[in-house]
Amino acid sequence: MIRILSRCFVVGLVLVFAFGCGDSQTGQGQADPQVLQTFSEGCSLCHGSGSIVDVEVEHATAAGTITGEITNVTVVGAVTTVFFTITSGQSPIIGIDATSSPLSTGSIRFTIAQLDATGNWQSYINTTETKAAGDPGTTADGNTAVQATYEKADDSDGTFAEVGSGAYTYQFSFDITSVTTPLAVTYTDTLTHRVAMQVSDNVANAFYDFRPSDGAIAGITTRDIAMNASCNECHVKLGFHGSDRIQVEYCVTCHNPGSADAHSDNTVDFDVMIHKIHTGEDLPEVEAGGAYTIWGYNESENDYSTVVYPQDSRNCTKCHDGADADTPDGDNWKDVPSTSACTSCHEADAVSDDYPAFPALTAAEITTAHVIPEQVAAQSLELNILDVSTAVGTGGALDVTIQFSVTDPLNSDLEYDIMDTDPLDLTPLSFLIGWDTTDYTNTGSGSTPAQAVTASVSNATGDANNIFTLTVSDAVPAGVTGSGVVGLQGHPYSDQDGDGDIDDRIPVTSVFKSFAITDATAADRRAVVDIDNCNQCHQSLSLHGSNRTDEIQVCVMCHNPNATDVSVRPTDGTATTDGKTEEAIDMKYMIHAIHAADKDLHGFREDGIVVYGYRGSVNDFSHVRYPGNLNNCGACHTSSSTYEVPIDENALPTTIKTGTDVADPNDDTEITPTSAVCSSCHDSLSARTHMTEEGGRFDFVPYKTETEAASTDGPSGTQPAGHSDRTDCSSCHS
Repeated sequence: MIRILSRCFVVGLVLVFAFGCGDSQTGQGQADPQVLQTFSEGCSLCHGSGSIVDVEVEHATAAGTITGEITNVTVVGAVTTVFFTITSGQSPIIGIDATSSPLSTGSIRFTIAQLDATGNWQSYINTTETKAAGDPGTTADGNTAVQATYEKADDSDGTFAEVGSGAYTYQFSFDITSVTTPLAVTYTDTLTHRVAMQVSDNVANAFYDFRPSDGAIAGITTRDIAMNASCNECHVKLGFHGSDRIQVEYCVTCHNPGSADAHSDNTVDFDVMIHKIHTGEDLPEVEAGGAYTIWGYNESENDYSTVVYPQDSRNCTKCHDGADADTPDGDNWKDVPSTSACTSCHEADAVSDDYPAFPALTAAEITTAHVIPEQVAAQSLELNILDVSTAVGTGGALDVTIQFSVTDPLNSDLEYDIMDTDPLDLTPLSFLIGWDTTDYTNTGSGSTPAQAVTASVSNATGDANNIFTLTVSDAVPAGVTGSGVVGLQGHPYSDQDGDGDIDDRIPVTSVFKSFAITDATAADRRAVVDIDNCNQCHQSLSLHGSNRTDEIQVCVMCHNPNATDVSVRPTDGTATTDGKTEEAIDMKYMIHAIHAADKDLHGFREDGIVVYGYRGSVNDFSHVRYPGNLNNCGACHTSSSTYEVPIDENALPTTIKTGTDVADPNDDTEITPTSAVCSSCHDSLSARTHMTEEGGRFDFVPYKTETEAASTDGPSGTQPAGHSDRTDCSSCHS
């Protein structure tokens, strides 16, 4: 308490000497703002760059430090020997199992598989799993399944040896040429074989493909279908079974057609299992009320029924790219189709009915079936805001005049006539106008709370070159300062499904252009995240019925600090899914909260977030399963400077409850900016208490207008001369 009071006393002295107290006037009688920012969150003291709990450091993704490399594999008679090295950074790891070594032989594991005549990997090392009485699962007690497994370097029947500085060998404990139990594996020395290795804290799983008959590693048959880098565009570091199995090439040596889960009878074959996991809630068995579950180590239940793939599942090339040198077999999805792989997404009965010759479909037919027509159509559309100008309108408000066009980048940028609605209807396009770009409030827009002005392109006029002009009268209220912004967005219609109706939405990329209001030159809002980062997972981030697509600067116009979903929610909290009467939809709060989700549903937050949308639609994001590491801020942000504390000085508090006047943010209850960002993930009582101890506020109410009665401890007073708008009295007079 003494420390807190002392700090307040010092801060008070600083404010007094820096700004003065009471009626602070300049010599010209001009009011001098006493307080510009009325809250002081002290987060940077401990969490700033280079501090003891640096935000960037704390949110960094842990990286492995150990590298294994398999240099050779030989099969001589009954003995299969793996030659390998292990280093840490640039230094060889010497003396494994020594007290000073970071590794033991028990932490090194090997798999070995053959690329059999059917073109699938088949492990030589297998075991039998039995569902014991009382074990969880959907199968009968006593049910068995064969599962591929591994050998550890300390296996009692294997032979581990150190043969040089950081160089080692391991001889498998069995003869791969005569495997009969629990699954017979016919050894063929002319087929491709793979040995893969796992080491604790490894950077990647080492693997070695070779042909035993002649030891060849080049020119052999391959099955490299999916690239690890593609997985990690969403997963950052694909890590399972204790986080050290991180390479697709390693995974497939166990997850092959010979392996299944005894608790569910589901195959764990990689191509089937991975497709089903990513299809998740859209699987036919899940839609019918069932579940898709795999039971793993120690009978752990892994229910993937709530997985939502964050983009269109027809985009097979997200994971499979035959043009990449690392995945020469990446086009197998269309060139070498299999019933097992394809029916892992497509319901088997529907496939047999609709495609009686399913495996015999041509590559062209399969490719066509996986085209996403609306995304193809969007490639022929480019929105262009050519110019924005203003003129004084009614009572000092500003008329905003916009010159724009829609062009075809695939046809020499030919301009479309937006009034011609056949075969393409562009009239659903519309403009958003917001202010100011330091941080949007849109106060006075007439669209509450804090929403942008909207205007349809259908009211525009065009010239002979299809350059269109639209004037929005009194768009920006009098008194607004800084810069404003115009966004052009919407969903043109075309006939993509061939039914003769021009009613299929096209997610055309939104665009924006800032314009000066009182600034000498137009200033854009700060850029915090990169849409290309978003689209590593989402492919095309298109929301609100394909209206707003792939432009974050348009999103933040409406998803601003003063915005909530109060206008579309039931007024009675007991009638809402989460018991609230409104939820913040500020981008810096909402997006973090969506991705963090509910800890009881595979997320992180104490409570998930529910946002009400158009026509009262309920969007419960509690069950979102973020595929990467939530602490990896760099997955979305442009740089560490956009998430380190202190955050941008222009960031406004986040409204959590609008006041009596929904159009006026000055009576809103808000969370101070840094606390809003941090609590969007860290929403526990202890975390929020810590934030308040350092100056954060979860009940912040800005100072109100000059017209109200005086008070020294709240937002309902007359604003004294020398105080800036939106000042909280207790900031100085606590």
